[in-house]
Amino acid sequence: MGQSTNAILCHGFSFDEEYEFPWGDGEEELEEWWHEINGYSPPFELFNKDGNWLDGKEAPQEKVNIYFAAQRQFLREHPLPMALVLHCSGDYPMFILATPSSVMEAYRGYPKMLDPEHLQVNIKELRTLERFCEQWELEGDGPAWWLVSLWI
Repeated sequence: MGQSTNAILCHGFSFDEEYEFPWGDGEEELEEWWHEINGYSPPFELFNKDGNWLDGKEAPQEKVNIYFAAQRQFLREHPLPMALVLHCSGDYPMFILATPSSVMEAYRGYPKMLDPEHLQVNIKELRTLERFCEQWELEGDGPAWWLVSLWI
């Protein structure tokens, strides 16, 4: 018996394993970079530069809720122009920048029925993604449909 993986289907641009994105790698880094280039600043600081609580003390839950609500509001007003799709494995990450509405995932052990009529690309999302890639000089393969797996 082998190791099963998640299947992911999406439409966008695929990048090689060692590709260097302007934000580094990973979803957390992408969100931090997106906040920075769009001028977001939190209502107050909760964490130090290492990601630990300021002064080593956990903030009250109400303050934590306000902090993260402000981030969610910013992302609603300034949505990421893509979904960052991790595939391959956690040890050897590879990424696709996909149109957000195209991402479909089947988790191991849970098959997902696929209706071919739903395999349509949102042209507005695709144009936004293409402009983003041009602006930041990101050169991947595509745009195309990609069927990939993820093992973590």
